[in-house]
Order: sequence, then structure tokens, then C-alpha cells
Amino acid sequence: MLMHEGLTFEVSGRLSVETRMKLIHGEVTTLKAKSSIKVTLPMMVGQVLTPDQVSVLYGSMIYDEWGGEPNRIQEPSQLVAFESNKASCYLIFKQLS
Repeated sequence: MLMHEGLTFEVSGRLSVETRMKLIHGEVTTLKAKSSIKVTLPMMVGQVLTPDQVSVLYGSMIYDEWGGEPNRIQEPSQLVAFESNKASCYLIFKQLS
């Protein structure tokens, strides 16, 4: 049997998703939401939204926390893309700076 001592890897789903989004889109903020949010997202891609607008528009469809960390944008950001599966949807935001 081959043994690898000291081998560690990250099992966090959040890290996996964020890493993939950064490879595809560059430096972004990714929010996790319920999959039902995907119905309205195609019309919102390209829009610049403030944290308050995201809260008003999507309310409880975006999870408050994800992987033990806050799940929100901190400043106005542009929704550049989204990715969805049966259970979840990921909103990809780029900061305006």
C-alpha cells in the first residue's frame, strides 16, 4: 500500500467554487444563493448593484453565510455572470475599482 504522509487538501466547497470563479473571471466576489434565483439573473447580468439593492432584490434567496463566512458584497459591484446547478446558484460580482 502506498502511503502519503503529510498530504493535506482543502475540502471546503466554498474554496473550490471561489477558486474556479477566479480562474474563469479574474478577481471576483462569489455569492451562494438558492437555485430558484436563476430565473431572474439573465436580465441582471451587467448591472451594477449596491449591497442594499442585492438585499432588496434577492432577500432570503441569498444565504446569509456560506462555509462559516459572510455571504455578501461589501461595495457596489457589477454582476458579471452566474452559474447554477439543481441545488445552488452562484452570483459572480466584480468590484468597480
